[in-house]
Amino acid sequence: MKALKLSGKTEFAGGVYDEVSVSGSSRTGGDLEAAAVSIAGSCMMEGGVKAGTFSASGGFEVGRDLQAQALRGSGRGRIGGDLRAETLKFSGRLIAGGTLKAREATISGFAECGGNLEVDQLQLSGAFDVGGSVSGQRIQMALAGRSRASEIVAPEIAVRRASWRWRLLDFAWPWSSALLAAETIEGESVHLEATRAGTVRGRQVTIGPGCRIEVVEYSESLHIDPQADVAHYLSSARTASVAPVDHSPVKPDAGSGSARPESLSRWRVRFGGREIHPPALKVAGVALALMTAALIIALVVFVALPAIGFVIGLGIAILLVALLAGAIGIPLLVLAALVIRILLLPIQWAVRRAQRAADGPSSRILS
Repeated sequence: MKALKLSGKTEFAGGVYDEVSVSGSSRTGGDLEAAAVSIAGSCMMEGGVKAGTFSASGGFEVGRDLQAQALRGSGRGRIGGDLRAETLKFSGRLIAGGTLKAREATISGFAECGGNLEVDQLQLSGAFDVGGSVSGQRIQMALAGRSRASEIVAPEIAVRRASWRWRLLDFAWPWSSALLAAETIEGESVHLEATRAGTVRGRQVTIGPGCRIEVVEYSESLHIDPQADVAHYLSSARTASVAPVDHSPVKPDAGSGSARPESLSRWRVRFGGREIHPPALKVAGVALALMTAALIIALVVFVALPAIGFVIGLGIAILLVALLAGAIGIPLLVLAALVIRILLLPIQWAVRRAQRAADGPSSRILS
């Protein structure tokens, strides 16, 4: 077999190769089969691809199925048909029109498939959109956006909110909150956070904060966080136990009932020893966005009129800091911001007076 190396803007008809290397922009008209495919840039493959190793950095598109022993990539990948790989590691946006099947997959970013997502060992950080079901042996998800699937089935399922590094957008843009929506979730060991589901089944089930579940069916143990909402739960074993997280009181009926803690509160976080509720966090996020926009505007004004731009930008920043501080409940910062703003008033008046004096009567006549 032969090796094919392409550089720049190229086109080729496909075929069977030992190695295919693309650097730049390339287009393939037919099916491609190779022991190794490497893409740096962009590549459009109208047919199907079968490779031993497939690596891509940038963007690639496959018209039909993609099959590889090992697939590694970053950027954007789109497959019109099924994607099948032994090992899959991708960072960015990965889209498959059909089924995505792998023995082991690590996805960071966004994954979408029109069919089922079948992975024995799945680690996903970010968000996903699956038209069918998600199945495997071990499923671990760190949510950083809205995700959905019709069904999730695996012996071990863990769905958690992503770390704060992933959720900076969630803080600054409240409409991108991490949330998983599924009709049914079933496994042996199930741990859920920020999940909306109709039915959850498992042997050991933990319903964490931010969850809203209609029915939970368990056989051994059930833990419900006080910041979760479970309408009904059913036990299939006499030795089963129900316990809320953090020992919050729960009043279940015998064998089934409502698993709502006596003091259900909305999701919240702690900041400096204070509890901050979602509305306050969203106001704080909007305040940060407004502050950034206001400082950009003030910078533009500062270039044209330095003195006025400085005062306007400083005043806007202080007012928005006061709004942010008030949103997260720190009255001392609000008081300090207001005091500074009051102290700036005579400085602002002095700057305006000095500018009028510098302009002089001649400039006023010319204007």
